[in-house]
Amino acid sequence: MTGGSKVHVQRMMINLFQKLYNNILISKGGKSISPFLFVILFYSLGLSQFQISHWTHPGILVSDTTKINQIHFYTNNDINFISKSDSTKVYTSLSGLKIYFPMNESLELKMDIYHKKYRTRFVHELLQIDAHEHYKGLNYHLIYKKNKSFIPSLFLSPLTQSIGSDVNFLLRNGIAIQTGYFIHKKAFDTKIAYEDFLYNVNNVEKIQHLHTFRLKHKINNVAITINDQSSFYNINQQDSNNDKIDSPYYKDDLSSIQLIINNQNKSKIFIEHKRRKKDFALHFIQNNNPFLKLNKVYFLSSQTKLSIHNNQVELGFLHRESDLILSSRIKASMIGNSLETILGAAFVNNLDEGHITIDKLFINYKKNINNHTFKFHIGYTIDRYNIDIRNSLYTASSFFIAPFDITYDFLQYKRKTAVIFGFEDSIQFKKIIFNMKFYQNIPIKIYKWIEDDPEKPDFNNMVNYGLGQFLFNIFIPLD
Repeated sequence: MTGGSKVHVQRMMINLFQKLYNNILISKGGKSISPFLFVILFYSLGLSQFQISHWTHPGILVSDTTKINQIHFYTNNDINFISKSDSTKVYTSLSGLKIYFPMNESLELKMDIYHKKYRTRFVHELLQIDAHEHYKGLNYHLIYKKNKSFIPSLFLSPLTQSIGSDVNFLLRNGIAIQTGYFIHKKAFDTKIAYEDFLYNVNNVEKIQHLHTFRLKHKINNVAITINDQSSFYNINQQDSNNDKIDSPYYKDDLSSIQLIINNQNKSKIFIEHKRRKKDFALHFIQNNNPFLKLNKVYFLSSQTKLSIHNNQVELGFLHRESDLILSSRIKASMIGNSLETILGAAFVNNLDEGHITIDKLFINYKKNINNHTFKFHIGYTIDRYNIDIRNSLYTASSFFIAPFDITYDFLQYKRKTAVIFGFEDSIQFKKIIFNMKFYQNIPIKIYKWIEDDPEKPDFNNMVNYGLGQFLFNIFIPLD
């Protein structure tokens, strides 16, 4: 390959990534949201389970608030990105009904009827990627509480054939230990199309083996909680079609330690440290020949959160460090001649290495007015990116000489500032509670490596939408 051809290939590669980046990540009138969302596409494509709200709304958790003797209707829509033309969309939706009631003096039953959907769809010119999970479930969680110091429970999900159990030991001196093992089964579909090339797998079974451990200890006004979750996945494909997907390994670990200090003036100090690690590989195979191999996707994140709050106001700070390694290989010659021409080679090896830092200052405010309970969340975040992409192009001459390498920083963006706004209203009519929540990430400025002046989003020319989260709940008592 001549020097002029190499320059041309490099420009074509950068243009290709820029087009993908613009279509997936642009919002708020044509400005960038977060370069890391481009990498998230591979997570969604792989097993459609990585929660992007973990990045867009850091420190905001949606927990189960269903109480005993209660019916809970809920819906949760996490809209990460939807383009105006509807050609590109990344979102999660969950809706359902929970019932929690005592069967007798010893047994309690939690039932959850739900409908869940993950979707990642990306269309740009000749390229089309569509990965989704779409399933319904019915979960039973039976809790035996006759012995106050030894509380076992059984988890069953007949529709998905999932099962599990845990045991809660309530010991002396304020110590509680909970441990469990669960097997969760789900199915997902993936479609990749380019020109005349079509790859389509359906009803691929994903089995999660989950181990859980929790330790709680309360001493006077200090409470300590230690959590540990470790899981591995198996992927099984039942049909005999020529398109297959394989995962040599998939591991997912989460651990945390939490400290709560209650002061005499009714204020609380909250300190938490979390660590999460994902490590998996994924192969996309057609006619027993892998055309796309994610040889290694490694993600390591650690987060520290500190806050102080009283009955109405919480002030806090969050710091997160994340490292990413993505090693992949694509056989462009299997997909199409035009793709091989664009990439400039029949085979392309890709290695991405990145470091993401997120700092967030936030305030939560709670106010009761008549039958309304209002909650407000305002956060200011600074995201810093340092991501390098390296592509090795293999042509026919690569068998005799070294492949041609392209290395460049991730699309010139180095930092982004944003505001996160959240609003919640709980309305009580007699014993029934209606609850509405809304969170929105609003980018303010995007800084580049090569420019001193930051970009400012143009809110007067909004063509796409993303980074919003909507929740609605109804709580109805049974008694």
